[in-house]
Amino acid sequence: STNVVNIPSIDLYNLERLNHGFLQYDGYYNYSTVGVNEEPMIDVYVFDTGITLDHTDFQGRAYDGLDTINEFPSGDNN
Repeated sequence: STNVVNIPSIDLYNLERLNHGFLQYDGYYNYSTVGVNEEPMIDVYVFDTGITLDHTDFQGRAYDGLDTINEFPSGDNN
């Protein structure tokens, strides 16, 4: 079964802004949870210069999407 969890986010404006429409603030960051044996249905999109896709924290769940940056010369060109 799906439940809704309300986390007070008075100091976390950015989190509250993620789950509310335009100017509908209630002081909580709300998200849905699923049963113990179910995978959460959450999609996260990262816009970054790069992440380590095989990092253990991702547990094999991260994958490349769209690469809009041309190849750079060797070195870290953040």
